[in-house]
Amino acid sequence: AAAVAGLLAAALLVCHLAFEGLVSRAMNTAVLDLQPHLSVKLGNVRTWPFPCSVELRNCFVQNPSGYASAHLAHVRTIKADIGLRRLLLTLGREVEVGSAVIDGVSFVVEKRSGSAGVKEGSNASELLEGLAMSSKNGVSLGRVDVRNIDAIVTGGGPHVSIEDVAYDGRGAGAGHIASLLDTVGRALLAVL
Repeated sequence: AAAVAGLLAAALLVCHLAFEGLVSRAMNTAVLDLQPHLSVKLGNVRTWPFPCSVELRNCFVQNPSGYASAHLAHVRTIKADIGLRRLLLTLGREVEVGSAVIDGVSFVVEKRSGSAGVKEGSNASELLEGLAMSSKNGVSLGRVDVRNIDAIVTGGGPHVSIEDVAYDGRGAGAGHIASLLDTVGRALLAVL
């Protein structure tokens, strides 16, 4: 009985490590796809093969060069349920996110010196321009809820709260990370 329990524990550990490796490969592919338009620093990553889910904490979207703040956005938590079958069949090159919750997004919006306003010449507007050049990667998104979004405009600008964003990636022209970020970015610029 002890030997069976030991084998079962070893098999579960191997499954967990393999799952973690595939998820890591998928995340790195997604991040590389956004570069050079966007620099993303992933924070702590936790994975659970049963149920098939991942949690990321303290991720940062770096600012383009020429801005004072080190980052454009800080994301506190991302929790996602992912499709195990597609992940396994593609060996981590593709991942299907059935649902996700992004909780706590803080933007630091800066005007580029000499620009007329935040909507035309800021790090947020540059983010949207860069996303338009991104390709669709191997990540397909289902429903994503983005909660607790706020932004501060440097240089004495306002500190604003942004309404939660409910994104459904199952529609035409949607379903990838750049499309989700574009939706959130447009919600940000709408309140500035």
